Amino acid sequence: MEQLVNLHLAWLNQNIQNLRQNYYNQYIAYNADGLIAHDQDLDQVLKLAQESGEKYTIYFVPRRTGVIAILPIQIRSISHHDWLPNYSVQLKHREVEISAAMLVDSGADFSVISYDMGKKLGTCMK
Repeated sequence: MEQLVNLHLAWLNQNIQNLRQNYYNQYIAYNADGLIAHDQDLDQVLKLAQESGEKYTIYFVPRRTGVIAILPIQIRSISHHDWLPNYSVQLKHREVEISAAMLVDSGADFSVISYDMGKKLGTCMK
């Protein structure tokens, strides 16, 4: 299976310029032998690819691509500390109170809790 994936990727990499020019903003189904189907509708591409009876890979050809360069930098810390702002908090709504350890961002405009926690507290609509 891994060899098949590598063959598919090799075909994609060899043909990427042609795909970008002719099939941008479309889904394509392809394999190592070439293009099987293409369309802006993913369902249509999947249908055509499955009807072909061949093994295939799906790829979305982006409208635009960009080039980025990641430059290496080296940062050295003067002091070491654990940067995990987890705090013990008490969540309370009416008569229900829950102790929890939560990640706290002191610079945030608001904090959020999970839907399940909100249900336990009785603050979420059923």
